[in-house]
Amino acid sequence: MLPRVILATGFKLRQDRGANLIEVWLEGSGAKPERVSVDPTLLRANLQVLKQYVTGLAGDPDEGSVREDIALSETLTFSNIIHFSQMTGRAETIFGLFSFSDWVEAARESDSLKVPEVQSIDQVVAISSAGLQKKLILELIQLIGTNA
Repeated sequence: MLPRVILATGFKLRQDRGANLIEVWLEGSGAKPERVSVDPTLLRANLQVLKQYVTGLAGDPDEGSVREDIALSETLTFSNIIHFSQMTGRAETIFGLFSFSDWVEAARESDSLKVPEVQSIDQVVAISSAGLQKKLILELIQLIGTNA
C-alpha cells in the first residue's frame, strides 16, 4: 500500500485520554486533511531522545502552524511509530503502523545472515517546513511530558 502524502501547512493536536492516544490533524494546501491517532507509548519511552533531537534542529518553530480549527477528515490512520527527518529547510514526518510481532521476529533473524525487515502496514507522510515540524515535536513533547 502506498503512503498518503500531504504537504502540511498546519496541525492540531488533541489528547484522547479514554483511549490513551494523541490525535494529530494535518492540514495541507489543496488537500483533504489527514487525521492520525498516535499511540504515544514509544514516544514517551524515548522522550529524552526526542528532546535532544528537537534541540539540535536549526531554525525557529513555526508558531503560526498550530490551528484551532481543521476540517474533519473521513480517514483515520493509527500510528505507533513516528519518524522525523529534515534536510535543507524541508521536513518529512512519517506516521507508521508496525507490528510488534514483526519486530520480535526481525530481532530473532538479526543473528542469521538474512537482513531482517519490518514492514509498515499503513502510513501517512507529511512534507512540511522545518519550522512546522519543530513546532509539532515541541507540542508533542509538551503533551506527552505533562501526561507521563
